[in-house]
Amino acid sequence: MSILAKHLPFVNEQATFHEKQALKFLDGKFKSEFRHKLHSTTRDKLTELAADLIKADQDLDSRPPKVATVPQQLMLNLEEVEGLPEELVKELSTTAVADKGEQLILSLCKDYGGIISLDRLLVDVYKKTGEINKRTTLTSRLYRMSQKGLLFGVPGKKGFYSLTELTEEEAQKLFGSDGQNSQP
Repeated sequence: MSILAKHLPFVNEQATFHEKQALKFLDGKFKSEFRHKLHSTTRDKLTELAADLIKADQDLDSRPPKVATVPQQLMLNLEEVEGLPEELVKELSTTAVADKGEQLILSLCKDYGGIISLDRLLVDVYKKTGEINKRTTLTSRLYRMSQKGLLFGVPGKKGFYSLTELTEEEAQKLFGSDGQNSQP
């Protein structure tokens, strides 16, 4: 059920109200052709609006849900290049192969479902490599990776990065409206 359905009862109540008012001004002591026509027209528009809301709601419900997908890996990883003839490796552009640090970050992000925090990266890079990164150094690397389209900042979540570009609405769904969800 979409958000449109919640407005349907109100629209129907208003249509009923205008139906009663149209009848009230049809004849008797309150007879007024002008008011009868005004309420009848409003009732007709509200009835049409209710039908459109139902149709739009059904149309929205019938669409498949939007699923975030991991973009196809455009850069080569080191494992893919290992073992290739030196001649071929020389033909590759320097930006075609992600370095070990980038590969590690992408791998860790993938391990956590496609979204990772800067703090989690600092800890997990240390656990995997024994290397202690400065926060500013890692932030700079993440920025360069985002410039290459390898990672994306999560809207409204400072220090969080994603393998896919998220909208603010998607980020709110993932982290909750208060931004305090227990995601990575």
